Formats: sequence, C-alpha cells, structure tokens
Amino acid sequence: MESKVNHISERSSSDDNFDYPKIVLERKLSIRPTKEDLKLRNILKTENGESKEDDDKKSDSGSEYGVVSQNINFEKTSKQLKSILKKRPERSVLEDMNILIGRSMDPSIVATQQNLKKAQLLNAMENLMRDRPHINDEHVQKVIHFNESVEVLPTFRKSEYSRKPDINSTFKHLTPQLKMQIREELNEYKKHEMKVHESSLRNTLFH
Repeated sequence: MESKVNHISERSSSDDNFDYPKIVLERKLSIRPTKEDLKLRNILKTENGESKEDDDKKSDSGSEYGVVSQNINFEKTSKQLKSILKKRPERSVLEDMNILIGRSMDPSIVATQQNLKKAQLLNAMENLMRDRPHINDEHVQKVIHFNESVEVLPTFRKSEYSRKPDINSTFKHLTPQLKMQIREELNEYKKHEMKVHESSLRNTLFH
C-alpha cells in the first residue's frame, strides 16, 4: 500500500516538474513587449528597413502634403458652390411658381388647401375612370386595330447616322433663369394663343 502511495506521489511530482517550464514560458510571454513597442524603441525596424523615427518624418511630410491638397480642393469646391448659388432663383420667384410656400400663409391653411386639392383630383379621376368606355364596346373596337403581319424595315447604321445629340445643343446650356423664361412663355402661349376645344381645356397642363 505504501509503495502505491509513493508511486502516485512520484508521478504527481514528475507531472509538476514537467508543467513548470510551460508555466514559466507563459509568464514570460505575457510580459514581453509588443512589436509596436520594439519599433518605438528602435529595436525592431519597419518593413521597409527604416526606423520608426524615419517613418515619423515621412508621415509628417506626407500629412503636410495631404493638408495642402485638401485646402486646394476645398477652395475649388467653395468657388464652384458660390457660382452655383449665384445662379439660383430668388425665393419670391419660387413662390410665384408654387415651388415654395409663402411665409405669410399659415402652415395649417396650406396643408388644408393641399388636402382639398388632392381630394378634388381624386374625385375627378374616379369620375373619369367610371365614365371611360369598356373594351368590349363597339366604338372602342372600331378605334383599335392590330395588324396581323409585322414588317421590319432596315435603318441606318451607327457609322452612317449618329443618334447622339449635338454638343452645342441649347438644352445642354440652359440656366435656371432661362428655364423659367421658357416655362413662362410656354404657359402664356397655352393660356392665350393655343386653340383648345372647350371639352379639352381641363387637360391642358401648365409648367
């Protein structure tokens, strides 16, 4: 019995002796400095073979260059923004075009008017949908015809006929003020000069 106890104690002591180097190694690894600390102490070099001080100098010069480039971009952007803001229309013009709501009006009144307009449009649309003819009606069948034969005609190639718009086209160089002038002229023409049947007046759209 005593021999068994001695054998067990010897085994446990041998196991402790075997685990001791592992414990010591773990303790040393836990207190060892990191790679960044060694670079800061100039014990280790960076990947390009230079010390941390050289990297700091390069980073400082690079940061100065980045700040200068950012300032240049900021000035360029500010100039572009100022030129765009100069071209924007005044608030009074936008209020006349019903794009902005006038400050003198009460917001609750404006909301009520908008809801009333929506309700009127909804009622008008429902009436039109109710009165529209059915597809099985005779006069509708006489209006729509589908040809049984389909004919495909040749057209010009891209090399023969360019479908791209002209670079100097007017619509590519329109300013906001010029757009408003065109809309006003178009609305005036629709109101006073364009001939429209009485039953189609409600279909006239103003911009």
